[in-house]
Amino acid sequence: GLALAASLIVAPLGAYAADVPTPELKDSYVLDNSFYVGHSPSGRYVLYVDESTGKTCLLDAKDGSHVEVANVKDNDGNYYDLPFCFSAKEDFLYCLDNTNYSVAVFDISKGKSEEYPLDSNFPSAALEDDSSYGGVKFQISKDNKSLCITSIVCGPNWGTVASNGASATIVFNVVDLKNGNTTSKCEYTLSDDRPLGNVCFVSNAWISNDGKYGYVVHGNSDAILTWRLLT
Repeated sequence: GLALAASLIVAPLGAYAADVPTPELKDSYVLDNSFYVGHSPSGRYVLYVDESTGKTCLLDAKDGSHVEVANVKDNDGNYYDLPFCFSAKEDFLYCLDNTNYSVAVFDISKGKSEEYPLDSNFPSAALEDDSSYGGVKFQISKDNKSLCITSIVCGPNWGTVASNGASATIVFNVVDLKNGNTTSKCEYTLSDDRPLGNVCFVSNAWISNDGKYGYVVHGNSDAILTWRLLT
């Protein structure tokens, strides 16, 4: 099960002495058969999967209320890598619905989700746990109108020692939340034929908030590659 707790700590200034009492736990929420996925930047909202129903759920730690957000299927017993993000004001949640091959946009104030299907521009292999190290990352634009999705899909000989031909493909997609279109902004393949292996390691990739630049941290030296995305 998953135990989620929220505590309020209030201490006077200068009260950081050895005899400061441990504050009492304010609230504790225990959710059985649940898998922690992540939380909002402020810490107020906690995302988890109810393993008994296969639903992605959102807990409001302020009042203990929780609501179903999207469907999710188990990939080899792992839920922790489900991509999601919150809007800057934490009034919207964006998460993957991997049963419907779509993005669920959840309006927290209204308690309702809207589905945005992913089309052929999105690499389906990125949703498979054994196909990618970087997986999928969600980022919302400042105006909440576009969802930027970064996917890393590994090719043959990825990360193997003393082998060559390692490769990884990074795909940047943008979901227009106004009309529901998914646009492939950029696709880039990194490869290396040197015989020492593990030289094509991609540790991270992301897109700028304005949607103009993509970044990839590549190689054991952590060199950062950057390029302007198509507009």
